[in-house]
Amino acid sequence: MKCFLLSAILLFSLYAYSIAQNEWLSGYVLKTNQDTLFGFIENTGNKSNSFECHFRKDLSGEIQIYKPQDIIGYRYNDGKFFLSRKIVDKNGESQVFLEFLINGKIKMYHLGDETDRYFVEKDTMFYELLNTEEIVKQDYGEYLRKKKEYLGILNHLMNDGDMTNKISSLNFSAKSLIKISEEYHHKVCPNEACIVYEKNFNPVHVSWGPVLGVSLNRIKFGGMISSDYSFSNSYGLRFEFENLFHWVEKLSIVTELSMQKFSRYNISSNGKIQEYLYYNEKTYWNDFQDLKVDIETKTLKIPVIINYSFSKGSLRPYVG
Repeated sequence: MKCFLLSAILLFSLYAYSIAQNEWLSGYVLKTNQDTLFGFIENTGNKSNSFECHFRKDLSGEIQIYKPQDIIGYRYNDGKFFLSRKIVDKNGESQVFLEFLINGKIKMYHLGDETDRYFVEKDTMFYELLNTEEIVKQDYGEYLRKKKEYLGILNHLMNDGDMTNKISSLNFSAKSLIKISEEYHHKVCPNEACIVYEKNFNPVHVSWGPVLGVSLNRIKFGGMISSDYSFSNSYGLRFEFENLFHWVEKLSIVTELSMQKFSRYNISSNGKIQEYLYYNEKTYWNDFQDLKVDIETKTLKIPVIINYSFSKGSLRPYVG
């Protein structure tokens, strides 16, 4: 039974992985200022999107892999936009695809690496927005403090927009950085357009439906007595909440309200149990016999599961 379950999990994982490689979104690649390729781009996730662009002209065409050194950038239609830029990290200078968040008087970029990193550009100035952590020691102990260096950089770049009060309470997140950049742009350039490349998020969607199932299980009564395997049925309602996690669109939360019924089992010992009755100074031994029982037991289950769907189509393999 265990071998069967492990084999089934392995086969499903391999199948789900192959399905995951087939999610392609319409978009275009900017090879040069005059050369644009239209087709489909693989949605590989934030980290992979920062280092490679997988492109094909049609869904059955040959896959072309572009590095940041090869192209200007790429974009999913009506979605995320990535530009090739040089940055400095712990290994020195490297070239990556930065997600272009907003294009205005201030340009804001995001790098989805091990941590979320943000970059800002104004005219010829290009800075990384830092929010490093340090351990502060006090008489009563230690605590971790965020230095919020990004506030000083933004105050410097937006000093002509009278934004000091709003910047001082700014959170270190894509949403907050986009919002403050928009406000600054409209203050200093009210007659010029400001483009936000942030993807439009879908509203939270709840789907539900009946659940019917059959399971094969056994019951153990301590370490000495156990039952054989028997079928039991279950029924209930299933609810799935989608679009809760905007940063990972394929995550959803699933919960069920289900009733499972256990009934007929054969109960037996593991060979180590003997019963006896001591009466009138005599011992009467009784070997434990197999029993057929009907336990007539019901359980109410309310599991909460986080699912990752490999595809958004009608066939949706998932793990959770």
